[in-house]
Amino acid sequence: MLGRRRELLKDPVDELKLLRREDQRERVLLTNIKRTLRCSSRRARPTRP
Repeated sequence: MLGRRRELLKDPVDELKLLRREDQRERVLLTNIKRTLRCSSRRARPTRP
């Protein structure tokens, strides 16, 4: 895989595609983390009578 990745990085178009894919993964992870934190903070608060 590493050899294949080095070949991809030789072509600027492929490098751009790879970077965009990584950016998309990071955005999805960040969104999921934020959602998890919001949900856990709601559960942690005691409900008022």
